[in-house]
Amino acid sequence: MNIPELPGSYRPGDVVGGFVLTERGHWVPVDSPRAGNLRRRRFLSTQVSTLRDPDKPSSELSPQQARAAADAAARAEAVAAHAPVQGPTAGQGAPSSATPPLNPYLSGKVTPRAARGGPTATPKPKGSRRGCIGCLAVLAIAIGVIVPVGRGVLSFIPDTDDPMPIATEEWDWGSEDEDTEWELPAAPEVPSYQLTEEEAALIELVDWEVWHSEYSSHFVLTVAAPGLERPQASVSVSVEAVDADGVTHEGSDFIALDHGAPVVALGFFPEAFDAEVVDLHATFTPVGVDNDEVDYEASVVEGSVDSSSGRPWVEVTIAGTGTDEPPATLRLAVVVRDADGKILNLGVTYPTPPAPGDEEVIEFPLWGPETVSGSDQWEFTLMRR
Repeated sequence: MNIPELPGSYRPGDVVGGFVLTERGHWVPVDSPRAGNLRRRRFLSTQVSTLRDPDKPSSELSPQQARAAADAAARAEAVAAHAPVQGPTAGQGAPSSATPPLNPYLSGKVTPRAARGGPTATPKPKGSRRGCIGCLAVLAIAIGVIVPVGRGVLSFIPDTDDPMPIATEEWDWGSEDEDTEWELPAAPEVPSYQLTEEEAALIELVDWEVWHSEYSSHFVLTVAAPGLERPQASVSVSVEAVDADGVTHEGSDFIALDHGAPVVALGFFPEAFDAEVVDLHATFTPVGVDNDEVDYEASVVEGSVDSSSGRPWVEVTIAGTGTDEPPATLRLAVVVRDADGKILNLGVTYPTPPAPGDEEVIEFPLWGPETVSGSDQWEFTLMRR
């Protein structure tokens, strides 16, 4: 049966030569379960063309031809009930207009469509000649790149006929039984920024006092490190004072020793007490070391005191000398004593260091409310921080 390849020639439900067109565009035998729910619309011949009017094909069967086609379909169903259904032959089968184009890269035998009774075909792949030409072009480019690279790599491999030269100088390793001592070069000396145990042992408590003010209790220590050659060593000081009642009072301070010279450490105890201190112990913990020699000094050149307010206020003038830059800050400690050496008052302040050749005037209060005068003994200690 020759079915013309005209788009739109058939619609679902059309019956041609014992095959019916499904909603999905597949031709199936009219006795197939897949055709059971299809409503038969038209029984057409193989020469139908609906290009003029899809609803009124020019070659629609006459009533007599339609009955003949229906009888043929009934006989085909009866025969199919007693024999396996076979696909149409080359001249008879489903219209080829409903058959989708086959994959050109397959072998040509399409078993799923053959099992449904549709026609089988062996398509001829298109573009295979063009693909071969492209493969040859890629292969030629690859060869053109790989060969020069391979030659460049081989140029770096030494020729086996010209081996690398071997040193002929003999090295005397000594006998196996002889112990060879290797002398390593001495490591350069790196300045340490921590005190050694021997240096830390040089720090000692020279003298100590405890002064009770009206509202607080204070410790005054004199610390030195005879024989310490470091330009400056920072030290943390922990104080434990035991009074006559057996109570231990603790305090702390932070000092800096310049070449081990004596310096004053002073501070508060956490609570005020009146009992006499019978023993005091200080623990020194080195914190860091400055190994650079600094040509700078600060000193108190004059001062005055005003005791007219609740606490005495001290005004002093500090002068800077030397050739180097001043330190970041200074600590000024003052202890005022009477003629017998008894502490009357004390205090600490942190002035701005004056530049070499300059002076700085500062004011600060003493810690206690006790009155002092300019005729008392004033002890000033300046410490670089």
